[in-house]
Amino acid sequence: MHKILYVLLLPVVWACSDKQETNAVQTSTPQKTPATSVTLSRQQAEQAGIRWDTLQRRNIGIAVAANGTLEVPPSDNISITAVMGGIVKKTDLLAGMTIKKGDVLAVLEHPDYIRLQQNYLEARNQLTYAEKELRRQEELVAANATAAQKQEAAENAYNAARIQVRSLGSQLEMLGVDMAALNRGDIQSQVVIRAPISGNVTEVGINTGKFIAANEMICKIISQEHLHVVLKVFERDVLKVRVGQPVTVRVMGAEKEYQGKIILVNRAFDNVSKSIQVQAHLNRDDVTLKPGMFVEAQIHTNDVLSESLPDDALIQEDDRWYAFALKEETHDSFTFEKVSVEKVTSESGFSAIVVPPQWKGKPFVQSGVYYLISTMNKESE
Repeated sequence: MHKILYVLLLPVVWACSDKQETNAVQTSTPQKTPATSVTLSRQQAEQAGIRWDTLQRRNIGIAVAANGTLEVPPSDNISITAVMGGIVKKTDLLAGMTIKKGDVLAVLEHPDYIRLQQNYLEARNQLTYAEKELRRQEELVAANATAAQKQEAAENAYNAARIQVRSLGSQLEMLGVDMAALNRGDIQSQVVIRAPISGNVTEVGINTGKFIAANEMICKIISQEHLHVVLKVFERDVLKVRVGQPVTVRVMGAEKEYQGKIILVNRAFDNVSKSIQVQAHLNRDDVTLKPGMFVEAQIHTNDVLSESLPDDALIQEDDRWYAFALKEETHDSFTFEKVSVEKVTSESGFSAIVVPPQWKGKPFVQSGVYYLISTMNKESE
């Protein structure tokens, strides 16, 4: 019985042994290393249009990346307030509506408006009387018919009346009273609040019948004619940025780009965010842009003379950039090496690059790179 069992187990042992040997063979098989060079015959290189040359030095601007928002300057972000308290008689304001300079924002009324106009007209009459009295006293003094003190008193009364008229008149102008009509004797029970600029209403603080106190907000208006781009530039790039530099702006989520230039560099450094604030003005306005939109920007700093290659001569693999250099040339063939390079920046179809020291001064492929990649991949299969 034991002999039979031993015989039956022998095939199992042999099978396991064979499997282990097979696995050992598979494990010991070396992995194929990806090729880093490719060799072409002269005929292949000519047919594929492979061209190479030493790296040319070009003026390529270094771009500083920055993020920020679209904002309006304080002069175009206006809060409209009441000069004197009053009751809202009429208003058609709605948040979001577009208005033009001079449009009626609200009509207010209050008994104080009438009293102020009445005081103004009375002060005007008093000024007229004071002026006549001053002229009369001047004539009497000239004829030695009265004392000089009376002329001084008349002059003081005249000056006081004139100041009173000017003060009340300025208050009425601020209130929005039609002074031409008032000077004709037409007292107005209502005043009209008009838009000082064209723009969009962003906030409304009144409604019909509401009493609005002095300095209380009626509405807020934003003009989008002069949108500014407010950017944050970090410490490592602060010294590269200055007024007058061109900037390319793109709204987050949109492909369209806008051109502008830096108009202000804030010298105050924010120690928390390690950045400074930079303002740019767009070359042209666009009604689709809205204050508060988040933007990405490229600030084009001074051009730098750098070794460069056409953008098409560079390939990207796993977040690294490569170019092909001429490694060896024989009578009937060329060998090209795939070299890791540092891409600094790009402009107008060319990229500024930095190559390893051992490849300095060597010819690099300018065109036909994709043929080299295809050929090298086939040889690696």
